[in-house]
Amino acid sequence: MIPQLGDILIDAKLLTDEQLQTALDYQKKTGMRLGEVLGKLEFVKEDAILDCLATQQRLEIIDLKTIVIPCSLVKKIPIQLIEKYNIVPIGIKGDRLTIATSDPTDYEAIEHVQLLTDLKVDVVLATASEIKNVINEVFKGPDKRVKEKNDILQELSGSSSPGGQESKKRKNVEDVLNHPLTKLLIEKNIITEEEVIQKVEE
Repeated sequence: MIPQLGDILIDAKLLTDEQLQTALDYQKKTGMRLGEVLGKLEFVKEDAILDCLATQQRLEIIDLKTIVIPCSLVKKIPIQLIEKYNIVPIGIKGDRLTIATSDPTDYEAIEHVQLLTDLKVDVVLATASEIKNVINEVFKGPDKRVKEKNDILQELSGSSSPGGQESKKRKNVEDVLNHPLTKLLIEKNIITEEEVIQKVEE
């Protein structure tokens, strides 16, 4: 039998059977995710849950505040599904889609996303509250972190500001390519190195 979140936390001695039952009863009444309920009832802190899951399932914990979500991903998964499972798509490379979740044992969510997108799903971890904030800010309204590729390239090359022409002179291709954000975007396959070079040289 595949272990669920509650079982994992009990095995790790972060939660008692009684606390889990109380949390499950509360979950039925509110419809909240189990991780959120545990945090709200102050049984287990969200960070402790993530640390436990990261160790147990060998998954990476990410800070969603540092992630730039491309517009193409905003449209990839219906908002109803994103809200239902409290997940955030953060990157796509080839036939693999990366999603952030607070509960990697929610195999129904992973399977549903795979069937919907026809992509293999990789999972990284983020707190339930952080994911909910991103959903509210990014997927339910305009947000500065949702950007078209051209917007990102303009910002990296300095051409989005009034003094863009002077900025271009001060920056060279190597500076921009070595920028941490550029490296991250290239790694996530959001932009290519060639696109960055072309934009900077314009």
